[in-house]
Amino acid sequence: MAKRGCLRWPDQVVLIDFDLAGIGNVEALRKSGTAADVSEITMRILSTQKYPIGFAEVLSDGKRHPDAKSGSKLAFAHDVYACGGLLSLVCCSESDARVTAEINHVANGLMQLETPLTLSVAASHLLQYATVAVQFKPGVKSKS
Repeated sequence: MAKRGCLRWPDQVVLIDFDLAGIGNVEALRKSGTAADVSEITMRILSTQKYPIGFAEVLSDGKRHPDAKSGSKLAFAHDVYACGGLLSLVCCSESDARVTAEINHVANGLMQLETPLTLSVAASHLLQYATVAVQFKPGVKSKS
């Protein structure tokens, strides 16, 4: 939950870098049971984490959730959106237009503000393409 790490396609595209950790809505997590083994102190800390002043709200190689701004509370939904935003900027070769279409479909699902896809559903859609080479769309400049 609150760990630093990256999701990647090897030597191709960084999906998301979890430098900042927060959980957002603690009550929703408690109700869902996904935070049953997290201590009360950890929950309190993670639910109050905020984006630092000077946080980069615009990226050349990704998209931020509209609420991911300097001084705002961190939320897991922002990470889900960011995964979709990054996926929206990648493609495959022209011969793999079907794969690009599926990536775009998943990206759009992750970036739905009201009811986004879960990361596990997104991963299950994309797992079959794990060996397909992807790259950023022309004009996207990666910092990785």
